[in-house]
Amino acid sequence: MNKHLLLEKRDNFSFKLSAATYHLKTIDEIFIRNKEALGDDDSSDNPTRPVFYHYNAFVYEICSCFDMTLHYVNKKFDILIEDKSVQWKEDKSRFQKALILQQPAIYTLIGDIYDSEWFKALKATRDYLTHNGVIALQIDFSKDHVNVINPIIGNKIFHFDCNLWGKEISKFFNKIYSE
Repeated sequence: MNKHLLLEKRDNFSFKLSAATYHLKTIDEIFIRNKEALGDDDSSDNPTRPVFYHYNAFVYEICSCFDMTLHYVNKKFDILIEDKSVQWKEDKSRFQKALILQQPAIYTLIGDIYDSEWFKALKATRDYLTHNGVIALQIDFSKDHVNVINPIIGNKIFHFDCNLWGKEISKFFNKIYSE
């Protein structure tokens, strides 16, 4: 285990998480500045349109945090799987097969996160954005705060405050980091 490399990976994770936080903050600012445009059609000149750009970036940054955590695990616990094979799938990847043998508790922790409702919603959102481009959002706003309650995919509404995704992915990384 190379401590310098692990610190670099931790710092890179922190950068991604701060980028995600930036995008959520920017969504707030856009809505607060443009309250009068809320409810207008979604024409290309609507000043709230950048919300969707920042939402997409936020989702991709949080998903990247999960993947970065897997790579951190690979290095921290000397799993020795090449980077391109460090992934989590329904059908066990080479990384998962090696991890369950070498670090069963970490394997279980990652599996629990992967199977959690918040992560399923995040993954479904990322997949939908990747394959369809635009997503319908439920947005709750007050005088000074916006809360993206999250997407509607097909007939299913995922009721998750986007701040939860950042908090949960951070707790997940911190558990791995402290092991």
